[in-house]
Amino acid sequence: MRIKVFAPAAVVALALAGSAFAQMAPIGPGGVNQSAYQYIPDGHAAPPEAFTKGLTALSYRTLAVRAEDGGKLTPAHQSDLQQELNQLARKYRVMVDYRIRR
Repeated sequence: MRIKVFAPAAVVALALAGSAFAQMAPIGPGGVNQSAYQYIPDGHAAPPEAFTKGLTALSYRTLAVRAEDGGKLTPAHQSDLQQELNQLARKYRVMVDYRIRR
């Protein structure tokens, strides 16, 4: 009798656990859900590919300048790179909340 009750209950529990596990996302540093960066809500288009390429190039340039400055950007370099980022965002009409950090 117990097996007859236990088997359906186990099947239901496994089915619910599987769907709950599929919805889980890995938690990154600082407790941030990493999958949040992969979701684009309805009504919002992804940024243009040219913007993404420009942003990537700017990030590599920032790393190179930071290395030249000894690991920390000078205020002049920081403001120049931030200005480039702002120009890139204006050119492609993208709202960015990025800041170049020293």
